[in-house]
Amino acid sequence: MYRVMKNSGQSEVIATILLVLIVVSAFSGIWIWYMGRYSGRISNIYMEKERSIYSMNEKIVIEKVIFVPGEVDVYITNIGVETSIDTLYIDNIKLYDQAIHILSGRSTWVNVTYNWQSDKLYEIKVCAYYGNCFKVMVRAP
Repeated sequence: MYRVMKNSGQSEVIATILLVLIVVSAFSGIWIWYMGRYSGRISNIYMEKERSIYSMNEKIVIEKVIFVPGEVDVYITNIGVETSIDTLYIDNIKLYDQAIHILSGRSTWVNVTYNWQSDKLYEIKVCAYYGNCFKVMVRAP
C-alpha cells in the first residue's frame, strides 16, 4: 500500500532555500555598491597619477624679456609636455590671465601692459596649466 510521508522535513528545506536566497541577494547588493565605489576610486587614482606625470614633465623657459615703453614682451618656449600658459606675473602682480595653448618644442610671445622703471630688477613669473610656475629675474634697461 501507499506510504504517507510526513511533512516534517519540507519546512526546513524551504527555510534553508529562503535563507540562501536572502544571503545571496544581500551579498550581491553589497558587492555592487562596493565595486562601484572601488572602481571610482581606482579611476581617480589613475587620473591623478597621469596628471602628476604631466606636471613633472611640464617645463617652460623664459628666454627673452623686452622692455618697451609701457609694455613688457616675454618670449616663452615649452621644452616639456604640451600645456598652456595661464598667468604671467611681474613682481607678484598678475598681469596676464588667459590660456595660451603651446605645444612641446614651440615658442610664443606674451605681451603685457606695464609701466616699468629703468634700471630696476623685476621678477617675471609664468604659471602653466598643471600648476608649475617658472620665473626669472630681469633688470630693465
